[in-house]
Amino acid sequence: MILGAAPFVNRPAVQITLSIGGGLFLAHLALSNLRSAWRPAPALPVEGAAGGSRLAAYREGFLVALLSPLTIVFWMSVFGGYYAAATARGSRVPSVLLLAALMLGAAVWSSFSALLIHFSRRGLRERWYALLVTGVSLLLLVWALRLLFTGVRMLR
Repeated sequence: MILGAAPFVNRPAVQITLSIGGGLFLAHLALSNLRSAWRPAPALPVEGAAGGSRLAAYREGFLVALLSPLTIVFWMSVFGGYYAAATARGSRVPSVLLLAALMLGAAVWSSFSALLIHFSRRGLRERWYALLVTGVSLLLLVWALRLLFTGVRMLR
């Protein structure tokens, strides 16, 4: 979708909007996670529903994430913002390669975060889990600030 929108995204006003909008959206997510990291969590079951397979739980979670409007807006803001920032800097990297690199980076980040949380959730109790969420949220905030900085710099 981003590749087809390249002529539209290459307009300076759109690049600024995507960079600033994407940065604000990511900053909002990071700050929301930081606020909730230190609140006591309600008691929720750790395991899936009785009788459900792990594959079924994975499939359900994957489809919910894939079809969620929030997920779509998130990835469009991330990819659109970085694509806009890269083209504004005059990047000579082909669009397909740039988006493939962004997708690979997002996949590695998502996989690493999910695996870290999955394998450490039993070992991490309240304080350590909050520290993990804080660290990941701070990284997301740095990413958001970079996008915002790029968008504001393009305004000048």
